[in-house]
Amino acid sequence: MKPLIICLFLTITFSNTLTAQQNDIYYQQGLTKLSNNDFNGSIELFTKSISLKATIAAYYNRAKAYQEIENYTAALKDLNQILLAEPTNVDALELKTLIYYLQDDYKMMSASISRNLKNGIDTKHNSRFYLAIAYNELGKADSSAILLDLHLKQKPNDVDALYYRSNLSMDKMDFDSSLADLNKVLQLDSNYKDAYFSRGFIKSLKSLYSQALPDLDKAENLGFEELLYLYELRGDAYKELGDSLKAASEYDKAIKDVEKPDYELITKRAKLAYYQLDDNQTAYDLLTKVIQESKEFTPEVYLVRACAARELKKLDQSETDFVKHSQLSPKSRAYYIQWALLKVEQQDWKKVIELTSEFLKIQKITGFAKSTGQTLIGRALYEQKSFIEASNILQEAFKSDDENPDAHFWIGKVLIELKQSEKACEHFVKAYEMGLTKAKDELINLCDYTEESFDEE
Repeated sequence: MKPLIICLFLTITFSNTLTAQQNDIYYQQGLTKLSNNDFNGSIELFTKSISLKATIAAYYNRAKAYQEIENYTAALKDLNQILLAEPTNVDALELKTLIYYLQDDYKMMSASISRNLKNGIDTKHNSRFYLAIAYNELGKADSSAILLDLHLKQKPNDVDALYYRSNLSMDKMDFDSSLADLNKVLQLDSNYKDAYFSRGFIKSLKSLYSQALPDLDKAENLGFEELLYLYELRGDAYKELGDSLKAASEYDKAIKDVEKPDYELITKRAKLAYYQLDDNQTAYDLLTKVIQESKEFTPEVYLVRACAARELKKLDQSETDFVKHSQLSPKSRAYYIQWALLKVEQQDWKKVIELTSEFLKIQKITGFAKSTGQTLIGRALYEQKSFIEASNILQEAFKSDDENPDAHFWIGKVLIELKQSEKACEHFVKAYEMGLTKAKDELINLCDYTEESFDEE
């Protein structure tokens, strides 16, 4: 090894500083292009400068240009040329460690930092903080934590180290410690955009949505770059706060922010459209895009599109999607009630009873959900003219939830057939009072009510 190094020393002549070469026009022009972010142009000029006279300054600045275009191999080669001449050149050692970090070579990074610290070279990247990063990436979490704490004892106001420690705490679900570090970061640097985003993220995890939104807004205003995540997180916050329109707006911005479609996000937006906004067409269109373009999605995509298609009167498509969902989730019965509603549209009363009966076998079904299923069976029995059976199960529906307007409506219809008009009208009144407007027609046609009766209200 020694003869090789001697040869390199004999063939390469370096300057001993990083100061500009006043008489080297290629070097001067290279600096100008480097400052203007014309990295390829600067590399060409620094190469010409080196061909005339190999200097540390030219090698260093060419290494910086190579780093910017992510040609890390070439950058390291130039830095090694410098270090052959000046083994303790701080600028070269600093940039070399940074490049190991940028190319995720944590083994070389940790070795380089350890060696530099042993030689008394403590810089931004040659520090316990960056050694802690390397150790953490290498799976040495305990050593990383010790080094990070030692670094912060020596430099308690290092905002980058505090921010990194907050992320480690977040990974361990220690949200209080993470928030404490983030609060300190923002006290020291009120423009630390990533810290605002992280604090908003943690507050969202703690269901503090109204507190999370100002932090997310601040992060965006300061130029936070990962807008996809910010928009989605802010959309989630608005959704949880019950503002579905703002949530939809944020999801839409997130969807437009990426070149490659995020199908999970598109699915989330579609579900918001169906469940919260009653926007069946948007839900249907978005889920169709997911099904046609994505190779990986959950069976729920077929279920929600089936429901949206049913509302849009696309009954054949709805049936196809329910069948597909049943094939992908053969053990699930929770969605049978939705499929039964399609069968109501198709007036397939036998299938309504069959699907709903399977739905009611789920032990956890109680309250309004159970009452809804029993009411569907009651209606199907009514349509089949099995009035006594219909009356019996509708009475069971009241036991499950006596505030179900549909149950009151259909038992009213059954009681009319059983010649119990007075009781029927009482149930129509209750259904109407609970907001079921179609009960009004029954009251007018069957119960001696008039339009004026409702106007008086």
